[in-house]
Amino acid sequence: MIDDRVAGILCYLTHGSGVQGSFKETAEDFVVEELPSGLSEDPNGKYLILQVRLRNWETNKFLIYLSRIFGVSRKRISYAGTKDRVGVTTQYFCINTPGGVPEIALDDVLVMRIFRSNHMIRLGDLA
Repeated sequence: MIDDRVAGILCYLTHGSGVQGSFKETAEDFVVEELPSGLSEDPNGKYLILQVRLRNWETNKFLIYLSRIFGVSRKRISYAGTKDRVGVTTQYFCINTPGGVPEIALDDVLVMRIFRSNHMIRLGDLA
């Protein structure tokens, strides 16, 4: 646990001992799993959907990586929400591409599911 003084907490507005607690120390202290809204599979769908578990990856850095390996503009990739870099996040990415899926071999990245859909994921499309 990080000492309060190290975090810049030098005084309290209470005479009691406080509620106690700790700050995020590891990626596993902050876990987010997106639940997309209205996303259905269609084998002939226009969009390729990736469900990915990322550990300590900032959303925009991963988008740059996807853009490069798929050979598409960053504008052709969408997502429902941005996440902090420090954490374990399960996110959905939508790629407007007719092609297949290149190998994604990165540390701290697990592709959990790949499918096609006619629903384009947009920022905020969460249940």
